[in-house]
Amino acid sequence: MARSLLNGNRVKAVVRLTTLFLPGRVPRQVVESQWNKSRLSRFATLLTDSPFRLSPPAVPAVAVLAKPAPPPFPYHKWSLTGLIESPLTEAHIRNAASGKSHVLRIGDRFHEMELVDVRGFVAEFILDGKVCLVELGSTMVDRRELSDAERIGSAQ
Repeated sequence: MARSLLNGNRVKAVVRLTTLFLPGRVPRQVVESQWNKSRLSRFATLLTDSPFRLSPPAVPAVAVLAKPAPPPFPYHKWSLTGLIESPLTEAHIRNAASGKSHVLRIGDRFHEMELVDVRGFVAEFILDGKVCLVELGSTMVDRRELSDAERIGSAQ
């Protein structure tokens, strides 16, 4: 009888051996041991790994799901509704659907857009490192990106 202990790292075995003894009789020929390394080599894999060890439980494959990208900000719902040029320059924006409004001053951010300047009926924002203009009454998505030539001309 054999029993596996500690997941097959140890094996407890009980061997019962019965020897037949017949008084007064001798064997006809003495049997010598047949053991040698070449005959035992075919059992090497069996002896190096315990046949009683339980195989480790299969680890279920865990699917790594990419985190979905957040939805884009709804700039199309926000309109530039007012501009004030003064020492406290302001741009007023409003969401027509929700009725929410924000007042931005130079340097304030509206999501990823930063207010840089107000000139006449146009507000100048920086978005993703690019300068863009939004006209009064337009939505924030109706912006026009300034080219390098336009920026150089406006800086003079």
